[in-house]
Amino acid sequence: MLKALIPSILCCLNVFSTTLTFEGLEDTSPVGEFYSPLGLLVTGATAFIDSDDLGSGDFGGEPSISTAAFSISGILIDAPLGLTGRIQFYFSNPYGTTNVRLYEDQGLHGKLLFDALLSATPLNGSPDPTGRFSPFILSIAEFSGVAKSLAIVPRAPNGLFIDDLTITHIPEPQSLWLLAIPLLGLLAYRAVQRLRPVPQITNNIAAAV
Repeated sequence: MLKALIPSILCCLNVFSTTLTFEGLEDTSPVGEFYSPLGLLVTGATAFIDSDDLGSGDFGGEPSISTAAFSISGILIDAPLGLTGRIQFYFSNPYGTTNVRLYEDQGLHGKLLFDALLSATPLNGSPDPTGRFSPFILSIAEFSGVAKSLAIVPRAPNGLFIDDLTITHIPEPQSLWLLAIPLLGLLAYRAVQRLRPVPQITNNIAAAV
């Protein structure tokens, strides 16, 4: 049982995935430090609620109802503890291309780990034609190494919306200790079991006279 549990616990110690849905933010409020408990700082992004839900967002077909993040100049996410493996997000930018980049250091510095240019998305498309920024299209970026900053930049003056950004990131040290407790307990139990003396079983058979 111990051998079966160790790989899954070690996996959790290394990385875990989180999806940023932007739900819980007020209409037209900056994302900023909303995700700071996860060790993330988001700049250049403003939360909008879909106009169909009495917000001011001109978008539709968002993957999670009913808030998305908007940016004119580009969204920057700093992750001091690091992102790894892959990211994915839904976006709508019907007015031009979108550049996605991942860097080794914070603030878009250091080695460039990923660089892609995404095509323009449909305008006023299904499933929600009441919003110009519709629909949202899934984009996936796979990369090697550990990235500490991510940029999603529209190459048009009308900006873009993103939603349901899923990242695989390295947890904070406090989380590592919490996840390590079960493994340490199992290892300690196994060590005690090995040190415990094994009872000797003898068969005393009286010889028949």
